[in-house]
Formats: sequence, structure tokens, C-alpha cells
Amino acid sequence: MGVHLDERINVQGRARYTFRAQGSIYHKIGGLVPTDGRRPRYLQAYIYDTEHELQNRLSESEVLERGIVEKIQQILNQHNPFVQTFQSLGQRQDLPNCRLIIREQPSDRHQYNLPTASQVAAVIVGGDDINPNGRDFIIQTISGRLQTVKDSVGYYDPMQYPLLLPYGTYGWDINSRGNNGKEMTCCDYYAYMLQMRQGQENPLYRGGRLLQQYVVDNYVKIESQKLRWFRNNQDKFRTDVRQGLEDSLHAAENNAG
Repeated sequence: MGVHLDERINVQGRARYTFRAQGSIYHKIGGLVPTDGRRPRYLQAYIYDTEHELQNRLSESEVLERGIVEKIQQILNQHNPFVQTFQSLGQRQDLPNCRLIIREQPSDRHQYNLPTASQVAAVIVGGDDINPNGRDFIIQTISGRLQTVKDSVGYYDPMQYPLLLPYGTYGWDINSRGNNGKEMTCCDYYAYMLQMRQGQENPLYRGGRLLQQYVVDNYVKIESQKLRWFRNNQDKFRTDVRQGLEDSLHAAENNAG
């Protein structure tokens, strides 16, 4: 995740942890294979040097508990379609010639249905022809730069928050529809995700500090979508303003007569 964090809040106090960010929040992805002999990190850990995946993850922090990390790894390996795709890619002998395309959720799939491994991604070998849509994302095997994942695509959430969404549940995207087929706004979707229901526990609320990051991230996403809507609908605003001026002018002429 790329963001400027405000770390001045509760630096030495004992109050509840607060996650506050400034500016936009974005998620970046590098290549499938680490460069210059570096240790595999992030999604590379699922693909490269998988025999030492657990050790590589534990080396990220001294406070990680081996048993917990191992349990989380088992859950994701068994249930997360993105992780399953990454692992199958890591077993290929022709990995250096492969690319990975992360697919947007199908338009005919109900919003709350869980995705399968074949739906979330596909492996591209060599120069195979592909026909990605505007929101599919292609990851190169070896890349010297980071690519930004747009926050308006459904795979942003499961790739950024696999611990909160272990089944690879897609987040909101610009074509999201409810089970009734009606268009769903970004705000409506996350209101549904974060809703507290009587007699049902929402697992997101066990996310601790990660939940705060998830909430702030998606609040910024909601506000960004509002700004994009205003930017992309300027003609409508100009028409409304012009029509209002014309109505006022006609009303003044009629009253004067």
C-alpha cells in the first residue's frame, strides 16, 4: 500500500490505535519474481521459493508467531482463489516466460458470490494473444517498476486485504450490481460489508488495526468515486445551471409583463 501515514496521533499514549492517512491511498504490485537476489515479498512469496515460504514471511518481523502465520498460510492455501492461482503459477517450469492477468469479476456473477480460481486470474505464456478488458491487470514475471492497482476494480480489496477476505471476496467496482440487478454505489456496498446484524457476527470487526486501515481506505475510495462522478458529469451540471438561468430569465420577463 502506498500512502502518507500521519503517525503523530497517540505516539506514546495508551489510547486506542488510530489509522489516519493524508492524500490518496493506492496499492502497487511488482513482478512475479524478485530481482537482484532479493527475498521474495508480498505475492512473490506464493510463487518463488515456496519451500521456504513460511521462513520468508517470518523474517518480515520479529514479533510474528510461527504457529499463527502457519495457520493463516494453510487457510489461504485452501480457500483463497488468488493464492491458489499464484501457487499453481509457481509450479510451472516455464515461469520466466509467463505473465499473470488478474481479471475483473464477471458481469454476470452476483455481487456476493465467492469467486473461483479460474475466474480471478489466468496465466499467459510467451506471446499468447489476450483480450483483457479495461480493468484487467497484467503482472510481468520480472519488472523493474511498480504498477498501481486502481481502486475502482473489484480485485483491489482481496489482494490488499487477504486476512480480512480469506475467501477472495471481490470488493466494489464501477459495474457492481446487487442481486436485484440494480447499480450499487461504492457507499452502499461498504455499508453492507460493515453492517452489524443482530444474531450474526461480522468477522471484519475482528480485524483490529487492519480493520481501521480497511475502513479508512474505503472511505477514501467512496470520496474519490464521488469526485470522479462530478468530474465526469460536468456537462450535466452546466446544462442544469444554464436551464436554471433561463428559467429565472423567463420568470422575470413574465413578472415584468
